[in-house]
Amino acid sequence: MIRKFVICIIALLNFVSVSGQDEKQFYSADFNWRIDLPHGFYTVSDAESAQQVKRGKEMFEATLGSPIVNQAVPIFSFKKDQFNHMEANFQPFDEATDGPYEDSVEMLQQLLIASFEREIPGKPIKSRIYKETIDGLEFYVSYISLEGLPNNGALHMYMFSRLFGKRDFSVGIVSLIPQTEQTMLEVLRKSTFH
Repeated sequence: MIRKFVICIIALLNFVSVSGQDEKQFYSADFNWRIDLPHGFYTVSDAESAQQVKRGKEMFEATLGSPIVNQAVPIFSFKKDQFNHMEANFQPFDEATDGPYEDSVEMLQQLLIASFEREIPGKPIKSRIYKETIDGLEFYVSYISLEGLPNNGALHMYMFSRLFGKRDFSVGIVSLIPQTEQTMLEVLRKSTFH
């Protein structure tokens, strides 16, 4: 859950820079997952990603008022520019000790909203949680829109999450540009897990 927050904060802080090559397809053997990456997206370096995770963790700890432990294992982190980012991670999650998975999805969304309200007060926030099927697998989708940005802009964040056994798999998408947002959503929805 904490890792998911950090993913969303990474793009919100807008400090990640382009560092890799243009990619065509990504494959994760851990999840037998294939995704065709959008043209023009580049790999975010490990060092830049680690710096952003640190900044997000600090922001989240300030909201919670207590330290957190990040157990996330990165799968990939790609971006088109500083406002359009796509990242996938997984972390351990055991419902026997961590509680119902659905509760963690709802709690994460509330923590994100509280953090945005704390960091950017007075901006309208829209949110909802729904389910979506990708390649026959059901995902929780946590959607948050931070409204009232310059030029009537809105920052849209999606977190697609599901359990694979005792692993919490998540793909985060953050975008300020509607056309790029739709491109990222489309490639995720066309990805396969077999």
